[in-house]
Amino acid sequence: EFPGPEFPGVNRLVLSWMQHLAATASSETDKANLSVGIDCFADALGLSAADFAPSDELQTLLSAPNAPATPIAPSGPEEKPEDRAVALKVEGNAALKAGDIPKAIELYSAAIDAWPLDATFFANRSYAYALRKDFSNAAADCEDAVSLKPDYHKAHFRRPRV
Repeated sequence: EFPGPEFPGVNRLVLSWMQHLAATASSETDKANLSVGIDCFADALGLSAADFAPSDELQTLLSAPNAPATPIAPSGPEEKPEDRAVALKVEGNAALKAGDIPKAIELYSAAIDAWPLDATFFANRSYAYALRKDFSNAAADCEDAVSLKPDYHKAHFRRPRV
């Protein structure tokens, strides 16, 4: 909830910060999104065009000795969950190839947690469970793989064997 009209200095500071972010945004999409946010914030608090001038408080904060460099750039593109899951699967494959079955199961499980919509993660973990002779979990993972991808031949092939 916004501080409201009883805190005009805070409102102007927040609005100035939003304007600063919009002015230093690296993409047109970010600038447009911030512009919409500024308009919504101003409307919600009943602010006028006069309130859109940069505040002295913001300039003071930005020029402080410990102030972050402006603009603050993201550390990189945010990793998609499915990309993270694939990376975990690759690590699991390497662990399995090295003979570290518990580590492979852990990594395949992490891949499933990150992106539970890929049948190969379940099939790979099923194989690792089968190597550990944990046939109950192996069969359950085959069922999950088939439910996600009914035409997944590897899961159909493995299911009766576990």
